[in-house]
Amino acid sequence: MGVGKKREMLKVQNVGEENEQTEFKKSTGELKEGVISIVSILNLHESGVLYFGEKMTT
Repeated sequence: MGVGKKREMLKVQNVGEENEQTEFKKSTGELKEGVISIVSILNLHESGVLYFGEKMTT
């Protein structure tokens, strides 16, 4: 599978729902908010995930 096809698949991949250890941001334009979110998550839970440009399950 080529790199272009992998990127295309990633663009439409749905990664689940937000919760106390998972945060979604629309783009890296929300980088400051993302950093604040992930630091808060890590301080509370010691692990977490921050996604930029991903879609939530609705």
